[in-house]
Amino acid sequence: MLKSFQDSLTIKQSQNGLESNLQKASAAAKELQNILNGSWNEKLEQLNLDKFNNSIIKTYGSVANLRDTFTNTGTEGVQAFMKLSS
Repeated sequence: MLKSFQDSLTIKQSQNGLESNLQKASAAAKELQNILNGSWNEKLEQLNLDKFNNSIIKTYGSVANLRDTFTNTGTEGVQAFMKLSS
């Protein structure tokens, strides 16, 4: 899901030039993937939600800031964020 969002942003960037919101969303998607990977507990084979939440707050300040970064890109960003939160 994050990969398809990143791909969509890459296409938009190549069509429109590098716009600030698209750059931020692309970086956020990559960082979020790193956070998810870093929060995965191999031994338990599940996501460590405390580590995930703390990393989101450390990186973005709040989940609302992460949401805003995604949703500022338009429909694809809103859909990507909604998939994350479900």
